[in-house]
Amino acid sequence: MTSIEKNKHDVHVKYYGFEKILYYWFLGGTIFVFSMIVLGGITRITDSGLSMVDWNLFMGVMPPLSSEQWSYLFNEYKKYPEYNLINLGMTLSDFKVIYWFEYSHRILGRLIGLYFIIPFIFFLYKKILSKRDIIFIFILILLGGFQGFLGWYMVKSGLVENPDVSQYRLAAHYSLALLIYLLLFWNTLCLKNYGIIHKKNFSGISLSFIIFIPWLFFVFISGVFVAGTDAGLLFNSYPLMDGYFFPEGFFDLSPKILNFFENKITINIIHRVLTLITILFVIFLWLRVFLIYKSKILIRHHFLILCIIFQFVVGIILVSYSIPNDYAILHHIGALALISLAVYSFHGELYGTRK
Repeated sequence: MTSIEKNKHDVHVKYYGFEKILYYWFLGGTIFVFSMIVLGGITRITDSGLSMVDWNLFMGVMPPLSSEQWSYLFNEYKKYPEYNLINLGMTLSDFKVIYWFEYSHRILGRLIGLYFIIPFIFFLYKKILSKRDIIFIFILILLGGFQGFLGWYMVKSGLVENPDVSQYRLAAHYSLALLIYLLLFWNTLCLKNYGIIHKKNFSGISLSFIIFIPWLFFVFISGVFVAGTDAGLLFNSYPLMDGYFFPEGFFDLSPKILNFFENKITINIIHRVLTLITILFVIFLWLRVFLIYKSKILIRHHFLILCIIFQFVVGIILVSYSIPNDYAILHHIGALALISLAVYSFHGELYGTRK
């Protein structure tokens, strides 16, 4: 081996070793962000999001440690509409429960920021990041910072006359969180296969996933509007609503465009219809995979169809029992699992990984 070839080999080995570090770094970040979205959903489902009525990036890190601090925070909470209109008579013990959910959500967001920023600065100092990595990580950090601002902007909308956050701001907050998660997850999958040459395979199945993943994103946002307007509490039956497919009041708002975002009946119907189309899409996708691979169908495809069935069953339970918190949390986690499986399957089809 010549000196030039040896130098090239050493550079490749060094960079490949660093790519493994990047892989585990991004894998940890992906798990962190997944947990953040789960905790954010729990905070929303338990109506804990308005328990912290101020936002301090640095001073808000330490939790209340004395009875005096707890009393102060509780008295501050009492000044706002959620306490006076919904939680009047709440005890300090009850307040602590919802406070800890929101506090944990905010602290986890700060930890995620440090998790990315500190190693990023170190890697920049060592000059071992490629231009692509620098741009990608920088964009992630910017998106994460904006997500923190968007979270507070959302909370502010519930600290006024109406003690509930704006469904528009909630949808924006969730959309950005999901986008960050998907970018991280995809990049992690790509880093996992670094050093293994895979030719991109734009088959009919992989193209189906190109349609399916944005579609899932769209369906999830429709679900956020259901949650943000409490539209799921209107009817306790499926598939009919009070005996009708289109109950009275459907599409009654003017201008008509508002029905998609503010009419609870319309929002409810849209999510039900989109969910049904999604189930049919997954069944079609599974059958297509089965016909192509036959006996070689992969376990990830089975998990995908099992996950959508799970979501469908949990969704019916949610409707039937007026959105119990435990099932709402399951539904929230199931949605993340579903889109994660879709991304994983798409990556496997695109790069031909048979796992």
